[in-house]
Amino acid sequence: MIRLIYASKAASNLPLDLKDILAVARPHNRAAGITGALCLINGVYIQYIEGEEEDVTALFQRILRDPRHSGAKVMDRAAIESRAFSAWTMGLLTWDPESEVIFRSFNGRQEVLDAYAADPRTANAMFQKWAASANWMTV
Repeated sequence: MIRLIYASKAASNLPLDLKDILAVARPHNRAAGITGALCLINGVYIQYIEGEEEDVTALFQRILRDPRHSGAKVMDRAAIESRAFSAWTMGLLTWDPESEVIFRSFNGRQEVLDAYAADPRTANAMFQKWAASANWMTV
């Protein structure tokens, strides 16, 4: 199994795009055995996906072609022995002051929060810290 964390610029910052992404992702991920978490911060998606390598790679290839994403870049890709989000077909981080404090603790004191410029070396640790917070909508 692998985990892949990427950032991409959202074509739209509209909640409907996010709702559509989750509506499609959750059943597809369940069928493909993919789990993970998604966050939208100031027009940037940052997502953690995990599963069998071929399934995660295929999903990321679809994301690269999805017009709701642009400039997708891999921040972290690593072999894993166990899942961090095993019960989540796709968790959604709700953005609040606690989420911001966690983001800033891993990415310095940016004036404007820019997940696209997040430190790739700390992406996994940041997601683990976010996962421990209560700011998730999970299905």
